[in-house]
Amino acid sequence: MGLEEFMDIEADDSELSDSESKSDNNSFAEERPGITEYEDGDVGPRGPFGYEKMDDYQNTIVGNIDTHGGLFKYHMPIFPHIENEDKYNRGDRYGGISGHQGVSCVSKQETSLVKINREMIMIDTGQTSKDDCLSVLKERFGESVGPDYKVYLYIFAKTRNLVKMALGDELTDTIGAHGKDEILKGVYNETYTRQFRKKDNDETKLTHHIEEW
Repeated sequence: MGLEEFMDIEADDSELSDSESKSDNNSFAEERPGITEYEDGDVGPRGPFGYEKMDDYQNTIVGNIDTHGGLFKYHMPIFPHIENEDKYNRGDRYGGISGHQGVSCVSKQETSLVKINREMIMIDTGQTSKDDCLSVLKERFGESVGPDYKVYLYIFAKTRNLVKMALGDELTDTIGAHGKDEILKGVYNETYTRQFRKKDNDETKLTHHIEEW
């Protein structure tokens, strides 16, 4: 999982039909740098990035993370994860998020809730008021929680998303402003939340609509 294993290759999730001929596969592999031909003549996708075969990457995943409902944070390339147990190890990869092959635990900190930035607690619980956030954590942990409650703050990153963003950075000098904007839209842009916030209110929610903690 270290830098020495990172190779400058592309990955492609496409799968070829078994009915395609080997000659067709060879031509396809030559045209698609993300496809590799194995010693047995089969053609399949590399990846994710930095691994010759999908199995090579899957073998680095040590288990699954426990998700808590369909929170928006699971759609982010990097997201916080608050637990009251020592469940995950920094540097290990985990599965368990639908539609994604794996996430890396990039940070792990034993701390108390009062020392965590409120916006991190908000995105972790999917709520904005202090009382609602504490209520979510109380239900998650099965016991009352307060400012001094001891927790583990994990930060997870989606392997493929991060590599794709790095590939985007390699292109930004050549693709122009419009192309860069398209990449950013594919990642996340806060301004796009205005359209659905307007549907829920007569006016767009601004920062002063969030209660002070």
